[in-house]
Parts: sequence; C-alpha cells; structure tokens
Amino acid sequence: TACLVLGISLPSVATSNLATMPTSILPSWVQARAHLLGPFLEPLSRFLEREFDSPSAIPRGAQALAWLSETIDAFGGQEQSAQEEVEFIDGSAAFLAAVLVDHMEKAQHVEHEGKHRLLLGNKGFFNPFQAIEAALDAPSARPLLVEHVALAEAEAKEVKGYGRLARLLDQALAHLLPDATVINRFESKVWIHSPSWESPIELNLDRLYPHSLEEPNDALLARAIESLIRSIGTPQPAISRLEALSRIYPRIVKEDFEMSGTLFTQPWFSRLLLCLVLDYGSRFRFVRNDELHAWELSPDEAISAALSNLADRSRGLRVEATSSLVFFCGKRDGFDASRILLPELREKLSSFLGSPFYFGIPHRDLLLVTPQDDNAAHMLLDQIQSAFLRAPHRISPSLFIGHPDRIQATELPGASFEPKLTLRRQA
Repeated sequence: TACLVLGISLPSVATSNLATMPTSILPSWVQARAHLLGPFLEPLSRFLEREFDSPSAIPRGAQALAWLSETIDAFGGQEQSAQEEVEFIDGSAAFLAAVLVDHMEKAQHVEHEGKHRLLLGNKGFFNPFQAIEAALDAPSARPLLVEHVALAEAEAKEVKGYGRLARLLDQALAHLLPDATVINRFESKVWIHSPSWESPIELNLDRLYPHSLEEPNDALLARAIESLIRSIGTPQPAISRLEALSRIYPRIVKEDFEMSGTLFTQPWFSRLLLCLVLDYGSRFRFVRNDELHAWELSPDEAISAALSNLADRSRGLRVEATSSLVFFCGKRDGFDASRILLPELREKLSSFLGSPFYFGIPHRDLLLVTPQDDNAAHMLLDQIQSAFLRAPHRISPSLFIGHPDRIQATELPGASFEPKLTLRRQA
C-alpha cells in the first residue's frame, strides 16, 4: 500500500534553514546530510558551538555516542535551571539525530503536530528526546544510549516498534481491506482511506507498541491488528444530528491551532480558541464548519450541547493535591483543561479554594488550581510552565483568575510567560 508520511520535511526547507544560520561549526559529515535534519540543525549548531572549538574536534559514529554519553553524565551531575535542561536536551537530541542520519542509509527528520522525530527506513520512527531523557535519568548514560540506538536500527528494519507494527498493518490491510490505502502515518497513528469512504479514518496502535518491542511472534501481533481492522468495518459516510449532539465536546486550543478555516473555532479568551470535537471513545476528531451547517446547528447550540455533555461527563471529578497549595482537577480523559469552561465547576472550586482563585491550563490534559495567594500563585506558575514546556498538546503557559461567572487575566509579575521556542517543547 502507498504511504505519505505526515509532515515530512522537504529538502528545500532544510536547505533554506542551513543557508540562514552559521554553519562553521558543522563538520563535513553533518553538512553532507544537513538537508535531512530539518529543524534539528538550529539546536545542533548551538549545541556544538557550546561544546567544541572547531568542526575537526567533533567525533563521529561510535566515538560520537561515547562522547555524548560522557557529556550527559557530566550534565546530569550538575545543578541546572529548567531552561538550561531544556536547551541541553534539545541540543543533545539533535546531535544524536545527526549521528543516526549519518549512520543509516535512510533516515530523515519528520514532524507532526509539533512533534519532531526521525523517520527510519520507510515506516520506523525514533524519538531522540526520549532517548536523551532516559539517559539523563539513568545512573550511566551509555547503556541507555546503546539500547535506544539498537531500537532505532530495529525500527529501520521493521522488526521492532512502530516499523514492525506498520509492516504488519500493511500486510493485514492487503488481505482484509485490499481497496484501503494508508495515506499518512506518524508513530502509532495511521490514517487509512478507501474509495467507498467519504473521509479517512484514524487508527491508533498505541496499546500494541509495548508488545511490538517484546513479543517474539509476529503471528500474535498480526492477529491483534487484524482484529482491529475487522472492527473498523465500513465507516458511515456521515453522522446524524442526533448522534453528533451525543458525541460533541468542547476543546480549548491555542490561537494558531487552525489556520485553514475548515474547522469550527471561536475566540474564547486571551489568545485561545474554543473548538468542538466528536468523541468516539478510543479516538476523537474535530468538528468542521460544514458539519454544523449540515446538522442545522448554530454555534451557540453546538457549544451548549458540548458543555452539557462535558458537565455530565464530569460527575465524580477528582481534586488531587500536587503540592501543599496546588491542586489537579480532572479525570485524565483528554478534557481536563476544557472543564474550566463549566460555570458549575468554577462555582465549586470557588467554594473550595475561595473566590476568586488562580488556575492554569498548560495542556489539554491538565487543569491546575490554587487559592488566590501570592506564594501559591508562584508555585502554581512554576508547575504550569514546566508542564507547558513538555506537553504535546500545549494550550497556555500563563496564569489566569477564575470566578464563578467569568475568567480574567492576572497582573501577577511573570504570569504571562512565553518561553523560548525549543524543539523539546514539541517533543
């Protein structure tokens, strides 16, 4: 089956990046394949400039991995600020990516929804940030780096991980749905389309990923994938108004989330947008403007139904302390940040914390709250900004004030934080 990998970096883009940045520190083996590194080039250049005086001093291949292991161990043994740690992870991950691109016959940068990876071979994926973080947390970095590099090689050969799952999925599709085509894939997510379907469907193979690393028998994995494909059946070309009303939920996103105008969005507050999604249990998708028209729903009617569904879903909500003054509020179901939209929840939080209260929504899966106290606010702000830096579904790094009937910005110094853009934020 044919496949177009999502977000693949075109050589022309990477070449442009190379042309506009200092390259004097890049050794010849990096420059030879720089067009395959895309956005990794910028943090790589900064990292190498900090660590080396000249390109000739930069090691390659196995020596590069040995040097990187020692550098990680040395960095991990020192006290570092959060920003220094982020920049180190960015740079060392970019260096690891460059070493792998140099080592492998077919490897290049790919990106999807802000996540930066290496595509290995035709179907394998590698996360260099994860490898560096694991090495930083280990007593010794070298065994962890060796393990991750071995996994990268297995991904490229499609015998472990995402590459293995993709190979088995393509075989199962050829057997069970010969008319279907894989049009996009990124790590565990696969988008499939058939001429008989109105739109593609998305499969998520996340739960099979651990087994792809450990299960020696392809047949067991293949059966699980075939079962998943059989469960797809033939998707309905569209859903009814009644079904949409039962599945619709609100989602808060950044203002730059949707630029095409295809999806329904509405300005909400402080450079954030309100979207709508349809929840299918194991997956969800965003609602398009043309769908609201087809369902004869006004934006207000759709939002009202979404909030009602979210309120019903929020019964039994947990409030857990993350520190002495900061609390997590949610169910860890993908809608926790959106729950701040519910007036009844803000009223209950006001009764619990006092009114008004501070809150943060650093990413889709996190709603943090604290009483309106300066010490508590700064503690909350630290947690918000740390979570924002590491989140794949980022919303806002800022601190807000909640009332039962409204939401407002805060004038607290540092509350409107905008950290330096790094690849790690998009890992």
